[in-house]
Amino acid sequence: MKITGELLKTERLKRNLSVADVASSLKLSSRIILSIEAGDVEELPAKTFIRGFVKSYAQLLKLDSDLILRQFLEEMGSTQPLPKVPPPQSTTSDNKPHKTKSEPVVATHLDINQDSKKKTILYISIAVVLLAFILIINNVVDKYQKESEIDKLVVSQVQPLPPTENSSVPTITPGIGASAGAPIDPLAAAAGITAGKPTVETVSGSELSTSDIGPSTAPPNEFEPSSEKPVELIIEAKKDIEFFYAKGNTKNFVRVKLSPKEIQVIRSPAGLHLKAEDGSALYLILNGVEKGLAASAGKPIRLTF
Repeated sequence: MKITGELLKTERLKRNLSVADVASSLKLSSRIILSIEAGDVEELPAKTFIRGFVKSYAQLLKLDSDLILRQFLEEMGSTQPLPKVPPPQSTTSDNKPHKTKSEPVVATHLDINQDSKKKTILYISIAVVLLAFILIINNVVDKYQKESEIDKLVVSQVQPLPPTENSSVPTITPGIGASAGAPIDPLAAAAGITAGKPTVETVSGSELSTSDIGPSTAPPNEFEPSSEKPVELIIEAKKDIEFFYAKGNTKNFVRVKLSPKEIQVIRSPAGLHLKAEDGSALYLILNGVEKGLAASAGKPIRLTF
């Protein structure tokens, strides 16, 4: 490796650097630097270490380290050294340089990077879609929960009157045209009757207009006499329904129309009569006690409280 050593030594002298300066910069001993410049392989360690020393020496002197290493390898493995000037790049007949073997490798790396980016975009898109789907479901669930809470709040705001000691069980009479011994409607028991001022309240839904409420009369024998005790009746409509009620033993009935989920509160100090053509549309709460649907589907009711 005498030519390699001469190249390094010549450049060192051009830069006015001493052997000690180079040894200090490369963290090597001056003896190794002198052996490299003299090409004395016997005084140097293994070939692998020498190659590293030569490369570091060339980089310190700002030489073309690839060219110096090629010269070093040529000397260590062949008797014919390379020329000191790098050979010109081979060209084809149309004076275009040949493509190096590294170009397909670079293209392969670019393809891999593009595939990775596409996969990343796909994963992000799927995550965004799933997140949007979850948010939509949560909004729907929250909506139904809020509607349920509002319905419970409306019912809870209706305060039933406390029962009195002299409360009595209301009587239930069969409808018009019912024969003797016909089965009575299941809403046959009611307890806890309280005193209060006769009132009609709409708790939820639209306000009743004059066209929705009007007087009506009923046959005198359609109802039994009422108990003439205070009554509070809460009616929730399960569907569109029209019903009639009269306070006490009067026959002056009031007509009421309700839409689904609307609630009507009726208070009377002297009993109550109630009639409708479809008892399954009315859910009753009598003096704070839930009684359920007034009758089965399509069955008319005539109730006395």
